[in-house]
Amino acid sequence: MELISEVFMLGSIHAVFLLPSNSEKLRNSDIKSVQYIDAALKTKAPKALFVNLMKEVTGICQNRSQAGFPTCTVEWQKGIQFSDILDDLDDILSYRLNHIYVTNNEINELLGESNQMLSKKLNSMLPTTIEELRLQILRASLEPTFFQLSSMSPLKTRELPPVFIVPGLLPKKYVENLAGNLLSPVYCADFSINDLKINDICLCLVDKMENILPNGPFNIVAVSWGGAIATEIAITLEKRGHTTQLYYLDGAPETIQSTLRLLGSGVKKEIALVMRFLKVNAEILNKLERLANWDTRLQLVLDSLQYAKEDKTFLTKILTVLKNRIDQLLDYKFNHDKMITGRIFLLRPTGSSKYDNCGLLKICDQVINILIVKGDHTTILQSQETADIINEHVIC
Repeated sequence: MELISEVFMLGSIHAVFLLPSNSEKLRNSDIKSVQYIDAALKTKAPKALFVNLMKEVTGICQNRSQAGFPTCTVEWQKGIQFSDILDDLDDILSYRLNHIYVTNNEINELLGESNQMLSKKLNSMLPTTIEELRLQILRASLEPTFFQLSSMSPLKTRELPPVFIVPGLLPKKYVENLAGNLLSPVYCADFSINDLKINDICLCLVDKMENILPNGPFNIVAVSWGGAIATEIAITLEKRGHTTQLYYLDGAPETIQSTLRLLGSGVKKEIALVMRFLKVNAEILNKLERLANWDTRLQLVLDSLQYAKEDKTFLTKILTVLKNRIDQLLDYKFNHDKMITGRIFLLRPTGSSKYDNCGLLKICDQVINILIVKGDHTTILQSQETADIINEHVIC
C-alpha cells in the first residue's frame, strides 16, 4: 500500500504489471502481496490497467475483473519464452480482453463463427412463419414505446432501478421468460408498426426511458438484433449525462450483421426473404430476378397466391417493414465522436469463443466482459444463468 501511495505521488498510475516469479513455487506472502496491490489500486488508481503475467494469481485477477476494474491476465503455452511474450505485449494488450492465452507466439483467438452456426442463428433470429410475423405487427404500437413486463420485483421499487430490454424479432415468450427471472422492474421496447429509421426509434425510446427514470442509471439489455438500437440508446443517454450499462445477449451489431448477410445481397436477399414467408413456385421464381425492384417482386408473388386485396395490402406492409429493418441493420455503423463509457457485458451461447468481442471494442473504451452461457441464440434468454448475471451486476 505504501509503495503504491509513493508511486501515486509521482503522477497518475496507468498500468501495473505482475511479472512471473523465478521461484518454482509461489509463497503465501507473494499471493498476499498481490492482494495488497489489488486493494491499493482499487483505492488509489481504480482506472489503472492491472496486467497479470502470473498464472498462480489468476483467481484474484478474475475477481477483480468481475468487479469492474480494468484487468488483463496473459497466459501462454508451455515452451513459449517469457521474453517472447514481452516482445509482443503491446500487440497482446491491444486486444483489450480480460483473459488471453497465447499459443505458438500467437493469440489463440477464435475470430467469428462458422457459417453453420450463423445459419442456425438466422433461423432463430427471424420469425419462422408469416402468421408469427403478422401477430407481432398486429400487437405493435403506433410509435416506439416501452411496456412493463412481470418480473420478480414489484411493479415499482425505489431500491432497484428498472432493466430496459431492447428485443429483436423473437417471440414475446422468450423476453417474458427472461423478465420473469429478473429481480428489477422490467420494461420492454416496442419498435412500432410503422417503418422508422433506427435513429428515430432510438430517440423516441430514450425520451420514454427518461420519463420512466429521469436520473438513471440505465441498465439496458440488448436481445438479438435489438443490439444496434440498444447501442444507439446507450450513447444517446450518455451524451445526455446519464450512466449506462449494456448487456448484449448474443446481440452485438456485427454478429447480427454477419448473420443477416447469409440472406445474400441485392436481389438474392429480397427473394430469400420472400421465400422464407411465402410459397413461390419455379415459374414465379424465374420471373422474380428479372423484375426491377422489391415492390414489383412482392406484388408478383402475392398475386400468384390469390390473396384478397386487404390481405395483400397488409402483407406488403409487414414484409416491407421487415425488409427495411434488415437493410438498416446491415447498413448500421457506430458513428459518434465519443465512445460508450458504461460497462458492457457480452453473453454468448455455447460454442462461441470467450475471446471474440464481436467488434464491440469499436464502440467502447474499456474491456468487454465476455461470458459464455449454456444454450443457443434463443434459449440463453430462458437460462437462469443469464438472469443471474444481469441480477448480479445491475447498477443502482
